[in-house]
Amino acid sequence: MKIEPNIRRNILLILSGLVVANVRNLVQYNEFAISSIGYFFATWLAHYIAVAIVGVAAYAIYSTNRKKYIYASENSKPIEAGEFLYIISLVAIIASLAVLFFYYYVPKEIQEW
Repeated sequence: MKIEPNIRRNILLILSGLVVANVRNLVQYNEFAISSIGYFFATWLAHYIAVAIVGVAAYAIYSTNRKKYIYASENSKPIEAGEFLYIISLVAIIASLAVLFFYYYVPKEIQEW
């Protein structure tokens, strides 16, 4: 079964909003964002929109200055907006999981810099 790229991108964007919202709540409040249905949807929606806005802003910066980046030659075709949003969603998930990992596995004495 082949999933269309637009559907796959939207599912990944929804998943990245869920991961970012839950990691933030675990770090800030030491609980998941599922304490109530209204709070769960509010935090998910806020982080879903935030990941989408970051993706759109990053794509705007990339598309205006594409020739300045490494490996961007005259013959290479630019990354499309949907593919770029897919990459940003993956980066958001990986960064959130890295924050969660370092929050729980860094010794408490090191945190007082």
